[in-house]
Amino acid sequence: MTDELSLARPEELKFSRCLAAGCHECKSSANCWHGQKAGDMNIDVAAGSAFSYYKAVATTKCPVGSVAFWMLAMKEHKGQKLTNGYLTIKQDNKEIESAKHFTENWVYCRPKCTEVYWRSQMHAGINQVTINFHPKDLAKPSLAILELEARRVDAQFEDCLDVTNCLKVLGDGSAAGYAIRNQNPLQLACLMGTIGSSSSVSQKCNEWTGCLSSDQQTKLKVLMRAAGIQPGTGLVENMGANAANRSRETPAGCVDPKLDDAESMQCECYVQWHKECGGDDNDDLEACIKTKMCNEATVCDDWKEEECPDMMMAISDGGKLSSNRSEMTKRTEASGKGVAATDSDFESALTGKCTSETQ
Repeated sequence: MTDELSLARPEELKFSRCLAAGCHECKSSANCWHGQKAGDMNIDVAAGSAFSYYKAVATTKCPVGSVAFWMLAMKEHKGQKLTNGYLTIKQDNKEIESAKHFTENWVYCRPKCTEVYWRSQMHAGINQVTINFHPKDLAKPSLAILELEARRVDAQFEDCLDVTNCLKVLGDGSAAGYAIRNQNPLQLACLMGTIGSSSSVSQKCNEWTGCLSSDQQTKLKVLMRAAGIQPGTGLVENMGANAANRSRETPAGCVDPKLDDAESMQCECYVQWHKECGGDDNDDLEACIKTKMCNEATVCDDWKEEECPDMMMAISDGGKLSSNRSEMTKRTEASGKGVAATDSDFESALTGKCTSETQ
């Protein structure tokens, strides 16, 4: 039987800030979601910020047969609570309730509680929850304090994130760890050894790569390059390599590999993709994985237009996308069942981005 555990790891989530035209990876915790030592995560947006909403994404795995669930608490701290804003929540890319519901009338609250809770059962396999904070009046400061827990989840998957991929190093609450964790171009630059040697970011990069095995570094580089990510420092927007990693909003129900969580993808899919692609030539493997992403029905068309131009041209000329019904598709379908699905639905649903169980 798979070991299960409950956890809150706010600094290991992926955070971004968004405009109507697209989302930008957070470079620092200022005006973005960030974790606190007590296990909370909060956002404190200054008056006059240009972004319309702020995103936090958590990924985990529910063992088959487990009744795992997300638990989200809206909290107060020193008299501060949700101010000048509201929340929307998506479970596996499906918005599950209205904004007003999560601001004024939460699902579950223990008798005489001082915190207000939302909870939702997971399905078997990979699960993802997205929390969006929307300031109401951009001319005024806004604030939210939350605690997100994943309960009864797969301990082996979490060990892959925390130990094998060393997210415990990046999730230590430091500004440098936060920057590397939330910027895929910066992660890739770190893995490729192209960050300078005199900054706190380079020191955190050395700590992270020192924790990673050489094999694990190779896996992450292959996945990121297959996703079309280009190495960049993230220090100057829209210049050089950073322009190739242009920010954009991910439409509901699709996945943008450039903005996805490479560590979760590696824990979820790499073993199966390596098996299906065959061989250990990294260039061939990278090309094979990119082809799989291009063939995947639930990958965003914007990404395909950039990374798979020949395939998109063939489709526009009347060709047909030849894609197997993969686990990425199954995740989207499973999300449509919502929390009202039966126990057997949750136990039998297979989810994720790849085609079978991975480690």
